[in-house]
This record gives sequence, structure tokens and C-alpha cells, in this order.
Amino acid sequence: MAGIVAKAKVLNGHDAKFQEYSVDDFPPMIWLWDREQQTLLVEKKTAVFATAKAAGRAFQAIVNNIELAELNLRADIEPILNNNEHTFWQEYDKFEFVQSVSFDLIPPNLFGNTEKEMKKALNESAEITNANKITTTFENKDSKLKLKSESWLSNMINWCRKGGGHWSLKGQLQGNNKKIQTVHSEKTAKIVVMEGKGITEFDLTNYSPEDIVQILELYRPGYNYNDLIEEGSDD
Repeated sequence: MAGIVAKAKVLNGHDAKFQEYSVDDFPPMIWLWDREQQTLLVEKKTAVFATAKAAGRAFQAIVNNIELAELNLRADIEPILNNNEHTFWQEYDKFEFVQSVSFDLIPPNLFGNTEKEMKKALNESAEITNANKITTTFENKDSKLKLKSESWLSNMINWCRKGGGHWSLKGQLQGNNKKIQTVHSEKTAKIVVMEGKGITEFDLTNYSPEDIVQILELYRPGYNYNDLIEEGSDD
């Protein structure tokens, strides 16, 4: 599935007689929906959405309509995070000390066999409480929080990386004179580069559904949420 969306803006300027004027502007932006991965690919156009988080909020507002509400369903959209730049551990290493780390996790309905125990725990919690978001915070009020890349913490980081939520780190960055700051994961959204002519707003109507499927299959390895090494059997 594919389409074009626009966010209304107002452009202000001056004409040849130095008179002010305003005109409505609707900069178009392409989106592609990969049902197999449950992933939304959105054209990077800051004139429409400044951040991936803003794009997610906008599409979330569109899809959470009356039809879903009547079925007692809700769609949550979070960025798939970049696995090479501004990762959790890269950001963590920039801190002189960390006061707290928080994870907002969305109970899943996919992600294959990866992080199976975490998926089970989140699903059970959601079923018992009817929660559609679960927040976990690790905090040391003496600013001596120590984090290690193992066990549940690693699972939560991977969960967020795959679009299952977001994280935030709070503490003192190195060289910032005791000022407490918070770093969020949203700036690390995954970027998929489509080389060649690609799709433009002007020729999207010339593409068939089969063409869109082929495009998604071609670029899917760039945003596939599955781990490189999948877990095997359930034993």
C-alpha cells in the first residue's frame, strides 16, 4: 500500500510592490506501508514533519479512528531506530553520570520469536491491566546508576530499536558543568535510502500494487526488524 499525504502550511512573503501576502502550501510526502513487517516508510521531508516522532504522531491520529475504537483496538507508531548512529550505548557513554533511564514499551502483536520471554511478559501484563503502554524506569537518586548490556535491559533496548517503544536517559553529559539533561531515542530513527529514480509525487499514480510490493521487497532488508540470528525452536 502507498499514498501521498500533505500537511497544510502558510507561506508568507512580499510581492513586487512590497505588499505582504500569504498563500496556502501543501507540500506532498510519499508513504509506503509494509504489511508483512507492519512498518510505515515515510519520505523524509522536514517541511511536512520535522522529526520521525512527529510523523508517527500524525499517522497515529489518522489510523486511530472510530472503526478501531469500536473494536477496542489502538495503533501505536514508534520510529524504528538507527542501529549505527546515536544508539543507546553511544548516548550512554556521553554521560558523566546517569540518574535514570526510562523505557516506554508497547505490548506487541508481532516481532516473531525474538525476545520471546519479554513478549510474553508484556502481553500478560497488557491482558491483565488493559494497558497499551508500559513504562519502566531504573533510577538512582545519588546519580550512580550503572547499566550493563545484558538480560532484560538489552531486551528493552532491542524492543525500542524495532519500533516497540522509546527510551530516555537523564543525567549529566560530559563537560556540561553539572547541568542535568535528558536524551531521547527519537533522534535516531532509521533512514532507508532508495537509490536511483525512485518514486516521486508526480509518478506514484503510475505504479501498480505489484510495483509497490516489489519496491518493498527490494528495500525490506534495510529496515527488517528481525534479528540476524533468529531463535530456533521453543525448547
